[in-house]
Amino acid sequence: MLLLLQKFAWLRQDGLDLAESLLTDNVTIQTLRDAKFDLVLRDAVSWPSKLLSQILGIPEVDALTLGCLQPFFGPRYSIPNPLAYIPGLTSTAAPPTGFKQRFDNLLQYLLMRYVVMSDTSTSERKLSERFGYTAVGSWMSPSTAAAVFVSGDWALEWPFPIPPKVHMVGPLMASPGKPLNEDLKTFLNQTGLHSHWTMLLQALLPDHVRVIEWAPQNDILAHPATRAFVTHAGANSLYEAAYHAVPVVAIPFFGDQGRYAAQSVSHGFGVVLSTQQLEDTTNLHVHDAINRVIIDPSFQANATKVQRRLKKPRMPAQRAADVVEHALSTGGEDYMGTAENLYAWWQLAMLDVYLCILACLAAAVGLVIGFLCLTGRCIHTLVKHFTGKQKPN
Repeated sequence: MLLLLQKFAWLRQDGLDLAESLLTDNVTIQTLRDAKFDLVLRDAVSWPSKLLSQILGIPEVDALTLGCLQPFFGPRYSIPNPLAYIPGLTSTAAPPTGFKQRFDNLLQYLLMRYVVMSDTSTSERKLSERFGYTAVGSWMSPSTAAAVFVSGDWALEWPFPIPPKVHMVGPLMASPGKPLNEDLKTFLNQTGLHSHWTMLLQALLPDHVRVIEWAPQNDILAHPATRAFVTHAGANSLYEAAYHAVPVVAIPFFGDQGRYAAQSVSHGFGVVLSTQQLEDTTNLHVHDAINRVIIDPSFQANATKVQRRLKKPRMPAQRAADVVEHALSTGGEDYMGTAENLYAWWQLAMLDVYLCILACLAAAVGLVIGFLCLTGRCIHTLVKHFTGKQKPN
């Protein structure tokens, strides 16, 4: 969690520096205005790009390339964050969650929402106002985007409700594999296993393991000789593995990697190892995990099942293009936005209504009790009256 907070502090400052650089660059701003673009298509993680729609006076479509990434995108796009059954950002748990997981979810949510996100949004709003633009922040400011598309799919995501302006289009980076060069093709045909690492020393590795500066990951995963994938469990890595039905050994290090690793386990095509297990040189954790996902046929069967769910008549990029084209055809009108941002939190939680009902019930109970007390007194008085009349002289 500490590493996550440090990363977000760095991202916040980097975003502020980039935004100030953009807002003070009059030449670039004028060049963009002269181009007369129809729409801004922006990565929702990049806060400075949010200012472009104001600067250029044109509508925007937002792309969530890292999934819905709760709790960060929830307030902006009115995406519910069901803490009771959806694990938190850094959690390695999977639904159904027990008490401990739900307790951890709530603590993590409160920390991120009211400390990290609030502090970041305050700094960004101040910078926006300093340059004369409407105050907007990364996380807390309501979105005015005409539409939002998410690089994700219910084949891998744990289902949760999303508003109508948010479209789950599928994994944008996963695609049919392209032919490999002869060197990689020969290597894969000889080894039959892909283990993708970039921080290993070549001198310590056997002949059947190779370290290269960059690998065409999607194309290697598509190769029929690839039988397992050792990965840090980033969003793109998990989706590409699922798209090509390759079982995974997930070793999450940071951020949402734990959550995606847990999803591979939940769907039955992955095994998770911790970084502590990597440091344990007395056991062959990685070796055993790789053997397990290769030898146990259930991992391949489940990976194939997820692959079938991912395959759609139209590719994710085509579905994303449909969202953009519809936004253009409607003039960038934000007609699918919910009214959530018009209400205070206590109104959304219906506290005023519940309190009114509670007050009515209390009043009704009070009236009933008062009526019963009054009736009891009347009966008591009548009994006493008639009893007094019947006493002998």
